[in-house]
Amino acid sequence: MPKAKAILVSFTAERLQALDDRSARQYRDRTGILLAATSKGNHVCVEFPPDGERKPVRLERVPREYLQVVDV
Repeated sequence: MPKAKAILVSFTAERLQALDDRSARQYRDRTGILLAATSKGNHVCVEFPPDGERKPVRLERVPREYLQVVDV
């Protein structure tokens, strides 16, 4: 059975602007992998793998409207 293609996401520009500078720097120009959605589908789990000097981060219950799909 073929492996499902990962859905890559990043935070929207609007969301990054709403974050404090430190948090925005942590997620700017970073691509995460969509892992799961809640049963109602309005929140998702996203994992950002290590990126240069940035450590991996897993975020639970991220509102979908904070994210955009990244084309590869």
